[in-house]
Amino acid sequence: MTEETGYSLVEFFDAVVRAHPERTAVLFGEDALHFTALAELSWKAAAALHHRGVRKGQTVGLHLYNRPEYIAAFYGACRLGAIPFNVNYRYGRQELAYLYADAQAAAVFCEADLRSLAEQSMESAGVGATLLELADIHSADGSAFAAAASGLGLHPSGHDLSLLYTGGTTGMPKGVMWRHIDLYHGALGSGALFLRCDPILSPQALEARVTHMPELRYLAIAPLMHGAAFWSSLITLHSGLGLVLLPDRQFNAEQVLDTIEIHSVNILAVVGDAMAVPLLDAIERSPGRWNLTKLVHFGNGGAVLSASTKARIRARLPNVQIGDGMGSSESGILGSGDMPADASGLLRLPARPDVKVIVDRERLARPGEQGMLARTGPIPLGYWRDEKKTLENFLLIDGTRYVLTGDAAIQSADGSVVLLGRDSQCVNTGGEKVFVEEVETQIKMHPRVLDCNAVGMPDPKWGQKLVALVSVRTSDASAGLSPDPLESELIQLCRQNLAAYKAPKRIWVVPEIPRGANGKADYR
Repeated sequence: MTEETGYSLVEFFDAVVRAHPERTAVLFGEDALHFTALAELSWKAAAALHHRGVRKGQTVGLHLYNRPEYIAAFYGACRLGAIPFNVNYRYGRQELAYLYADAQAAAVFCEADLRSLAEQSMESAGVGATLLELADIHSADGSAFAAAASGLGLHPSGHDLSLLYTGGTTGMPKGVMWRHIDLYHGALGSGALFLRCDPILSPQALEARVTHMPELRYLAIAPLMHGAAFWSSLITLHSGLGLVLLPDRQFNAEQVLDTIEIHSVNILAVVGDAMAVPLLDAIERSPGRWNLTKLVHFGNGGAVLSASTKARIRARLPNVQIGDGMGSSESGILGSGDMPADASGLLRLPARPDVKVIVDRERLARPGEQGMLARTGPIPLGYWRDEKKTLENFLLIDGTRYVLTGDAAIQSADGSVVLLGRDSQCVNTGGEKVFVEEVETQIKMHPRVLDCNAVGMPDPKWGQKLVALVSVRTSDASAGLSPDPLESELIQLCRQNLAAYKAPKRIWVVPEIPRGANGKADYR
């Protein structure tokens, strides 16, 4: 392959297998697979697909829980040049029918206990995809297929596709089309994030570099069906690190901490306060219960990690480095940053040549101007079978192609960018725009608040009025309209740190804030 053509993700994975054949690749409960075993399992998945008639360019669904077979099925599809796509295992029949039909699924790897639901969904959607279970992977002859692959003309390419379906929080899920070469450089950090080196351009260069990587372990808390968790897992494997998967599909703070201790986890990533706070609460309830001395990096992405939570992390885990990053299904990884010193936004991203702010969808922002956060460089081709949506989010400005992230941002004079919040969640109250994440961050500073969502409600006077739903710590729980003094305290807290119009008009206490399995707020 040439650098212009690029390489398939599976070629980079195989480079790590050559560098560390016997190193542990995946830990799942009591099971451990070294890199050679994981590679062999991916050849089995490829053989199972090929035997069922799946060929290059056809789509393969991953309707699986967190398990080693998820990774193997992904790489197995890549070995054929097929197009893997994620399937949310929490979807019901109607949602699955839409997804299978939209993806034009040729085959789907499916959990045994989800097979009946998958069959019903395909029947209602008129989709004739082949269903494969875990047993089909394990029973396939991967060694024979690997030996015959070259003769069958299987030559993975950087132009092969992978689909990442969005969560559908602002409409029906959309399949983001990533070429392997763009996904590798745009979302996986060119293989260099954990290796801390210049971009790695070839499998040969990766093999040479990863040979010297020490044996560390990363814990994937969120489901692999979500992009951030899956990308982090691929970055982990491509760096020669061990990937730790949780057997339990429900987030349980004590189980996470048990896993960190048992498997000597060095790196983990959470999705905002929704995951970080329960972990800290458990540590504070049982000081000294867990030996967390091997943990060195506490990453975050996908939701805000409040200043108060960061302070608690530093107090309880003083030797841990905190990383607050940002990315999206369409933009890949945009980098890490810190909250602006003047509290003018949620996150300040350092200057990068590929990250810009676009105004009115037609020009780059000048210093001090607000617009939409965008990225250029290695970005997706667009949305699968949706030209209209592709034209809306992918723009050509002055001969350069950009993708809009959906986040409002301000361009700073020094080239850095200040993130304000999701534009789709912006509340227009009395002509003033309020980004709800900014308000939520302030409310979470209150010691009685466990979690918070701020939302806009129709109002005859203001057009929209901002209200906040909060869940409180167990000792304070009482559902209904929050009584004084908590309501007045929270409103006053916002008024002290933000413009007065950003303070909620009312505060409601609810038993629990609705969030997805990945920890992100479910505003719908």
